[in-house]
This record gives sequence, structure tokens and C-alpha cells, in this order.
Amino acid sequence: MPDKLKIVHRKLGREKVWGWAHSDGVIELDERLKGYKYLLYLIHEFMHLRHPEWTEKKVRSESTKMARLIWRMRHRI
Repeated sequence: MPDKLKIVHRKLGREKVWGWAHSDGVIELDERLKGYKYLLYLIHEFMHLRHPEWTEKKVRSESTKMARLIWRMRHRI
């Protein structure tokens, strides 16, 4: 995982994704994400950087668990 992370917000409609993780530590998130969906995709893309060996299914499962826990604890951005 890169030493520094950078979060970029832009519309990702053409790419047909909500988020994108680049190996250089850049996470792109669709600027239209809000609330729980923003949290979920931020964690999801971070997990891709943290655990590049994980399958998409594993990343989805673990990021969903973490986002639900954080949201239930009433942490908001």
C-alpha cells in the first residue's frame, strides 16, 4: 500500500463506477455520493489498496461490514 493516500472527487459516470482505487494511492470517488454510500465506497476502495490480493467479493463483504458498523455507531462525515 502506498505511503500517502489522496482522495479525488469527480463524476465517474463514464467509467460506470462509484469509486476507483489506483495503485499509486489515489482513490477517486464520484462527487455525487453522499452519506452511507460515500462511506461504503470510500472503505471499499481503501480495502482494494490495503489488500490487493483479495477478490472483489471479499472486498465487498469486508467493506460492507465495516461501513455498517461505523454507520450504526452514528459516525458521519
